[in-house]
Amino acid sequence: MESPIIRVGIVQTSVKIKISLLGNSYIYAGDKEVHISGNKELEVRVLRSKTPKVVYRVVTKELEDIANLSDIEKCKIIRVGKKVEFSGKVISDNRKYWICIGDSEKREMAEEVFEKINGISIIEDFIGEKGGVVKITDSKGKGVVEGNIIRIKSTHPMTIFDVLVGEGFHFEHKETQSFKEWLEFRVNNYGGLVAINELPVEDYLASVNSSESNPDSPLELLKAQTVIARGTVFATIGKHHFNDSYDLCNNDHCQNYKGLVRETPRAKEACSLTRGKILKYGKEICDTRYAAICGGITEDYQNVWFGEKIPYLSTIIDAKKPDEILRFYPATSEENARRFIDSTPDAWCNIINWKIPDYLKNVEGFRWNVSYSKDELGEIIKKKTGRDIGILIDIVPLKRGNSGRIMLLEVKGTRSTFRIRSELSIRMALSPSCLLSSCFYVKKDEKSITLYGAGWGHGVGMCQIGGSIMAYNGIKYDEILMHYFKGTKIEKIY
Repeated sequence: MESPIIRVGIVQTSVKIKISLLGNSYIYAGDKEVHISGNKELEVRVLRSKTPKVVYRVVTKELEDIANLSDIEKCKIIRVGKKVEFSGKVISDNRKYWICIGDSEKREMAEEVFEKINGISIIEDFIGEKGGVVKITDSKGKGVVEGNIIRIKSTHPMTIFDVLVGEGFHFEHKETQSFKEWLEFRVNNYGGLVAINELPVEDYLASVNSSESNPDSPLELLKAQTVIARGTVFATIGKHHFNDSYDLCNNDHCQNYKGLVRETPRAKEACSLTRGKILKYGKEICDTRYAAICGGITEDYQNVWFGEKIPYLSTIIDAKKPDEILRFYPATSEENARRFIDSTPDAWCNIINWKIPDYLKNVEGFRWNVSYSKDELGEIIKKKTGRDIGILIDIVPLKRGNSGRIMLLEVKGTRSTFRIRSELSIRMALSPSCLLSSCFYVKKDEKSITLYGAGWGHGVGMCQIGGSIMAYNGIKYDEILMHYFKGTKIEKIY
């Protein structure tokens, strides 16, 4: 579908990538063109690469203008974002300046600075030459073409094998996925191989809406999911991957994108019916976040990603009748958090209390628990954080958001005590993969520790299961959006 072009990182880093081509395919490397016909199995590898030095910087501010910035010589200023034009007009422009300090070789050093100055984020930057040469060989190992950048276009879908899905999360796995338009291969900043799918944004969204939500979801939910996914594209393009050769990745860091397998007739219809529509807050395109299950209370943006408070990403009670949940709100204290987690309130995402379609019957995460021995959890923490704490004594929540999600956690051991900041870092540190959420309380005895929790994901913005149940109960997509993103309006930008 004709629309602005975006570049999606399908494989972010790999030693080799196996692909399959059908029909007439054209491979371009510099000024060289290779025509391939029929069914061909090919392998892409890095032939040689230059790896720059990695440094960690702390972002202290995000500014639209740096004309009046004091002490500018003491900062590293990075221009991020992108101006997007389509049909002869600018449809979005999210360009900003990141004001950064430090160039630490170890992330731990940047984290110490981050804590002291209450920074916005820690980013990876690169110093020195980067890039390299990529080579494609056929099934017999014979060279087909090589170059700094290799691009492929075909008359048929192009298949990539072993695409990583859900990296770092409990559902991590590999899939075979097919793509249309352009595939591009090049060397990334770490000397690894990256694969990029370049395609119109509306075609991308026709896969994203049913990659992020169940393809069998009600049409109104898919329409809502499409509008917020489109907003995510234009609000974050050029920022989440400012140092990469693509605009967004295909995983939870940006948005799940699984190629043609999820481009269903219903998904396409949701795109067609909402073509070019996004949410705006004033004149700003909304960075419309979303998560699987809020648990009954959504979370404030600044409690998850720090930075400034964003009005349309503020906490709401996610229930038709909020009175029951208001008894525990805000769930910032240990007492309220425990009472909230131990309850099963009549929230939109409580699949126990609602009549639901079959595809939601096995969904877990509204309430959950996980148990470890103290030794087991201590080893997990050591492995995931790299800190030798000795024998684990306790884990203590120090700060919670309105939804009960823990934002600051203290880990006590016989050798050291340290703190973990941010809900995702906490989730990663306390699980071999990743906890469903950081909304949990701790119950322990002499040998074991049990976490009792609520929700799946960061909880900011739209609750996907809540929105799905709302749609299943006849609520229209625009009402769903207004429920989760207060003070916004729907606008068509192309």
